[in-house]
Amino acid sequence: MLLPDKREQKINEICEYGELQEFKEFVALAVDTAFLNKNSISIYTNRNIDLNIKGPTHTKDNKIILPIWNMTKGLPFLWALFHEVGHAMDKSSITKKYDLTREEFAWDKASELLIPFFQKHGHRELFDSRVSYCMNEYKKAIASENSKD
Repeated sequence: MLLPDKREQKINEICEYGELQEFKEFVALAVDTAFLNKNSISIYTNRNIDLNIKGPTHTKDNKIILPIWNMTKGLPFLWALFHEVGHAMDKSSITKKYDLTREEFAWDKASELLIPFFQKHGHRELFDSRVSYCMNEYKKAIASENSKD
C-alpha cells in the first residue's frame, strides 16, 4: 500500500485537478486499485512534459497518466480515471496501438468498480453515454489508422 501521506497526497491532487472533492472516497478507490495492480498515477499539469500525450493513458510501464489540460473536469474526469484503472487491471500484453478488446475490457472494469458510485450518486446513464462516445471515437481512430495502411 502507498504510505498514508503519499496516498492522501495523490488522492487530494486528483480531487483538486479533477474537481472531484465530493467524490473523494471513489478517487481513493481508484488510487488503491491502481496501486494493488502495481501501477502509479501521474498528474501532468504542463503540456510541455510530453506533447505526444493527447488524453488519459495507461503506459506499458504501468503508469496511469492524466494530462489535466486535455481532460473535462468533474464526472468525465472520474470516469476517465477509472477507465485507465481498468487498463491497469488488464494483464494481457499491449501488442498494438489500438486494441478494441482491451478498450472494452477497461470500460467494463470501470463500470464494475463504479457500481457503488452509481448506487450512491446515480449518473449511470451519463456514464454509459460517455462510454459510447469514447468507444465510437476509438473506433474512428482505428479506422483512420487502418486507412493509412
